Amino acid sequence: MPHKEMLTITIRAKGKGEIDSFTAPYSMKEEFDDLPIIHGEAVAEYVHNLVEGEYIVQVSVQIPDKVIEELKTVLDIDNKTKGQLIADRIGNPMKSCFSAYRKIALSSCSVMVKQVSIGYCCAVVVPEWVQERGGKSNI
Repeated sequence: MPHKEMLTITIRAKGKGEIDSFTAPYSMKEEFDDLPIIHGEAVAEYVHNLVEGEYIVQVSVQIPDKVIEELKTVLDIDNKTKGQLIADRIGNPMKSCFSAYRKIALSSCSVMVKQVSIGYCCAVVVPEWVQERGGKSNI
């Protein structure tokens, strides 16, 4: 049975901001196939009666505050001078986009990091997903 990770799907509507969110478990393959996005789109269209272009769906993972603080320390981030830390993504070993990230081992988990113009994008590594890939990973 594949490991499922709890992901938060957030729906934002044009001119209204966040209008809905829900948390559900997804496997590595389901996340790779954009099932969380598809579920969010269905909620936007069938529950909130929105049409494509009126909303955006975002998928995130909850990262404990202590992990964020440790990551800021490791990266030497001062929010006032070094930009933002965008740290709510999940690192899917099936996705090639993470090959451009570098891996940082923290005390409680590993995080993938990529510096961008506004700061850092980060993604949490799910060890169970890496194991499911037999260690073959873009992470």
